[in-house]
Amino acid sequence: MGKVKTVPAAWVKAFEDVGIEKIVESTPKQLLTLNKKFWNKVGTQYKNLSVAKKNLFEKIINYTDWSSKPQSGQNRYSAYDLCSNLKISTCIYCNRLYTVTVVTNSKKNERIIRPTLDHWYSQEVYPLLALSFYNLIPSCTPCNTSVKHRMKFNLKNTIHPYIDQKITADYQLVSTFDSKINSYKITVDSRNKKVKSTIERMKIKEIYEHHQSELADLNLLKQKYNEKYLTSLGKLLDKTLTKRDVYRILFGVEYEDENFTNRPLSKLKKDILSLKI
Repeated sequence: MGKVKTVPAAWVKAFEDVGIEKIVESTPKQLLTLNKKFWNKVGTQYKNLSVAKKNLFEKIINYTDWSSKPQSGQNRYSAYDLCSNLKISTCIYCNRLYTVTVVTNSKKNERIIRPTLDHWYSQEVYPLLALSFYNLIPSCTPCNTSVKHRMKFNLKNTIHPYIDQKITADYQLVSTFDSKINSYKITVDSRNKKVKSTIERMKIKEIYEHHQSELADLNLLKQKYNEKYLTSLGKLLDKTLTKRDVYRILFGVEYEDENFTNRPLSKLKKDILSLKI
């Protein structure tokens, strides 16, 4: 197969009609409409392109280059800048592993680490959306490459972390000890079908059940601590400490749902402890 040296005129016209800015900025639902409109204007689907044309398209929507570390002297917006600006400290999917971004000197391009970015709409199926903001989800490597991998998500059966707000209030994680197998089991209490589907597809219950030592500790803490004790401890440590401060100091847990991504396993710990403060 020969190399395609020039961008087909139909592609140029499709990009002009759809709009690059819209492809980058649009919401998940709008992105599907734009994707369909783009390929209709091209006159074929991406899967039907020759290998040479697919390679050319990947150079136009160049996720590989954008996601790599900028070279010395380069001053370009990259995946490191996006992840740093989002300030999401733990995996959005599992809330189990840290996903911090470390940039020691932005002027010298000293990018150290960043989370992987999951393409919520598969990059293989939707290469046009490879650099769309709403399609880039900071996540840990296990969730991105091992659990989700090529799984197809859609807005009907899967939570989208950028548009499904305050979703953690729609479900409760429950831990029970199964004496027959001498281990703790996790169940999900929710009437929200979308939540249950997402947790099931991302294997959250199964992953959490492998944290047996943490589950045992949490159940012990639940038995030992109560609201009266926490209040007394707060007064003892510092009168300026709030009850939420005490909760965070004792258990290493964020109390408010919107802050769960700041610390690993915050949702799991808060649900199991169930301490009303």
